[in-house]
Amino acid sequence: AAVSALAKFGAQNENLLPSILVLLQRCMMDSDDEVRDRATFYLNVLQQRQIALNAAYIFNELTVSVPGLEKALHQYTLEPSDKPFDMKTVPLATAPIFEQKAGN
Repeated sequence: AAVSALAKFGAQNENLLPSILVLLQRCMMDSDDEVRDRATFYLNVLQQRQIALNAAYIFNELTVSVPGLEKALHQYTLEPSDKPFDMKTVPLATAPIFEQKAGN
């Protein structure tokens, strides 16, 4: 949650962005692999300095299936290609369905 909050601060405030980028680079040395993964993801998005990317991937969060993303990236690394990885090949995440109790 802290890494996501840092990314949101960086996306909202251009003056803080250089400091946020340094903090995200340091997060990439964390012992927790999820922290490192999130820091790497947000660092790459913020370094592009594109408002549309910030809106799509920082403010709206990642909407793809994480297992699907992992599988697609693994396949991409196994097959040599000159083409960049295409996020459109990754299935979208499904929203959790909560059962409502009858009689409420």
